[in-house]
Amino acid sequence: MNIMDVVLKEIDSRRDDIVKLVQELICYKTVNPPGDTIEIAGFIKDYLSDCGLSVNLYESQKGKVSVVGTLKGRGKRRFIWDGHVDVVPVSNPESWIADPWEGKVVDSRIIGRGAADMKGNVGAAMVAASVLAEKDVGLMGDLVLALVPDEETGGYLGSGFLVDKGVLKGDACIVGEFSPFNTLCVGEKGILWLSVKARGIPAHASVKFLGVNAIDLLCQFCSELYKIEQVDRTLPEDVNRIIDAIQPTLKQLEALGFPRELINKMYKRLSVNVGMIRGGEKVNIVPANAEGEVDIRILPGMDYDLVKEEINKIRIDFNRTLEKTYPNLKSAGIEGITVEETLRFEPSYQKLDAPLVPLVKNVIKKVTGREPSLFVHTGGTDARFFRAKGIPTVLYGAGSETGHGINEYVPIEGLIEATKVYALAAMDILGTT
Repeated sequence: MNIMDVVLKEIDSRRDDIVKLVQELICYKTVNPPGDTIEIAGFIKDYLSDCGLSVNLYESQKGKVSVVGTLKGRGKRRFIWDGHVDVVPVSNPESWIADPWEGKVVDSRIIGRGAADMKGNVGAAMVAASVLAEKDVGLMGDLVLALVPDEETGGYLGSGFLVDKGVLKGDACIVGEFSPFNTLCVGEKGILWLSVKARGIPAHASVKFLGVNAIDLLCQFCSELYKIEQVDRTLPEDVNRIIDAIQPTLKQLEALGFPRELINKMYKRLSVNVGMIRGGEKVNIVPANAEGEVDIRILPGMDYDLVKEEINKIRIDFNRTLEKTYPNLKSAGIEGITVEETLRFEPSYQKLDAPLVPLVKNVIKKVTGREPSLFVHTGGTDARFFRAKGIPTVLYGAGSETGHGINEYVPIEGLIEATKVYALAAMDILGTT
């Protein structure tokens, strides 16, 4: 029996251990905000230390603790496995079929907040490292596990902090986010959040013509903003090749009932969502102030500055129109609409000619018996921090589409497969003696 078969057999024998570990991770209420990870970091540190890894803790901000465990090899190469341990809040626990913080097994699935996003895969990576350490596979480089906070609120105090400080540097990286349909994810959209504020002039509602309704202005501006969704975007050739490569996955989406036209738009156009609106003081007052929060998803390969220019032009043109329509705004020195950027995630992608892509695809096929297709995430992840530093990075992990939702779960069989993929990928990327 060769060493890879030994590793795979050992992982199969630890099925119950993997489930128990994931359950223990779920029990830590690492809700973000506030995102305190002190206790779970201590638990992970003890586990990895007991497995023979050298472990360091990094606190970027009070309570935001990252764990970096290293299984030393005999060479200079470094392979990073990155995952986050913070989770989103549970808004309706009474709607769940089990306690969200218990990790109960139901129908071969682990139910719990963070099971899919992404404590399941964190547990899988921890066990993979444990098996590689115990079996002394002779890695020709270092396996680095980075288990971090803050991903759900930007990642700058977790992976971003560690990459910026030079703690996380290496030759390849797998981010263990859920990858649907047995895919390998090679890109992700970026995120631009905007705070849009409208100012009007208050008046009694019975004589509303004496005022200017800020809520109306906000809604009119947001309608103009949606026009940037209608433009097909010119993308770099590398990204076009990725879009061509993910067509088998898009056909799977179509088979599930998603209209092909909408799927195509998802990878050719920006998306705009006005997610929150606040304004007004009382129902019989023409509102003087209103504010909206807008989520825009940016395509891989796109330039943020270009998008911001488009938005700024819409704002300037809109305010000029307001000056003509409501001269009392100008005389009062009121601008009408202002736009402020509140959050930015850069889009990123992995070029398909990087050796990491076929290597991990081959490992997935070896473990699952299925040829994985490629995919581009519609959301943002910590992968962007590594790609920005030139570290080849892909996403792969078990999970389900229930992340952030009610009855979030991860299939146990998927966890076993993910554990095997992480272990074999480390051996292939680093090499063994």
